Order: sequence, then structure tokens, then C-alpha cells
Amino acid sequence: MNIKQVSRKLREDYSDLESWSWVARVNGITKGMAWRIARKGYEPKNWNIRERLGLPLLAPAPVCLKCGQVHVTKKCMANNGNGHRPRRVAIRVDNPESAARTIEKHFGKAFIYELIELLDNRYDYY
Repeated sequence: MNIKQVSRKLREDYSDLESWSWVARVNGITKGMAWRIARKGYEPKNWNIRERLGLPLLAPAPVCLKCGQVHVTKKCMANNGNGHRPRRVAIRVDNPESAARTIEKHFGKAFIYELIELLDNRYDYY
């Protein structure tokens, strides 16, 4: 059933029973909710009410793995400022200390240790 069919059914129940209290009692909802759905076309969000009226249950939207929020846009804007791609990081290869600080700042110490290990073992792959 969709919301229009439920609304029509509640109005028909009201014409038969002549009381929103009885319509509500028959359908297992409050009389205010019955009136609101029948007269205003309100679509309830509560799964319990939807189940009682035969409406499809709403599925939870998937959350973003990056920020834990539900997005309307296709990509996450968290920690991204104005929504543009993050700027590229310039690493000065002529100064090893500066390069190490830049890499540590943007990628973390775990990445540096992994990179050092890969560079130490780079001849093993030839």
C-alpha cells in the first residue's frame, strides 16, 4: 500500500465509524495521527505506525565510512573545506628532513615506517 491508499482507507473508515477515536482504535494508531494522515496526507516516519498501516518500512540509509553521516551528495565533504579536491602536497626531495616532516604531517608515522621498510628491501624484488 502507498500513503494515498492508506489515506483513502482512513477516510472511508471515518465515514463508516463517524469518529476519529474509533478509526484510530481500529488501526492501532492515535486519533491525531489518523486525522493527520487522512486529511493532510502526512506520511509517518515511525516504523511501528508504518507497519500497522501496511506501509513499506523505511530502510536506513548507508552512512559515510569517512565521517559517519548520511549524505545527500555523492561524495563526502568532511574535512574538505569547500568541496574541492585536496591540494597536492609538495615534497622537497633535495632536503631529507623537510621531506620526512611533510610526509609525517600528511600521512602519519606508520606510513613512514612502512616506506622505510619498502625502501630498505627494494632490491629483494629484482
